[in-house]
Amino acid sequence: MVTWKLLSLVLMAGLCYGGMAFAEDKTVGDSVDEVILKTRIETTYALNDSLRARDISTEVDGSTVTLTGTVPGRVEKDLAKELALAYDGVDRVVNNLEIDPEAAPEEPPEWRQDLDDVVANANIRRRLASHAGIKALTLDVNVEG
Repeated sequence: MVTWKLLSLVLMAGLCYGGMAFAEDKTVGDSVDEVILKTRIETTYALNDSLRARDISTEVDGSTVTLTGTVPGRVEKDLAKELALAYDGVDRVVNNLEIDPEAAPEEPPEWRQDLDDVVANANIRRRLASHAGIKALTLDVNVEG
């Protein structure tokens, strides 16, 4: 009995969700693609030292991305737009970000510096490894701050 109730609830939820997707002439696949794209854009903002991701709201509708929220200046507003446009599947960005000079980004967390150091180290090793006569495995590369 409990199994049938659970199955009925799942089926009803699926029909409701699917109905909403089809009511907007979208498939469930389109909706999933939009969520994935939104997540990628918001992750890019979170990893960018010039932007505060929590101050930017991102909505995706097909190939259009709409940005709302606040940024400290025109450069950050343009940066947010260009970062969104860089993704495949984005044809248009509606940039409704407002400029608030007091919305300056915070210092990046310590783990971010560690990540930047690891990436820099890997890039240096990769470039050195491509040169003839240099053995990257015997090099000790230290990256700090």
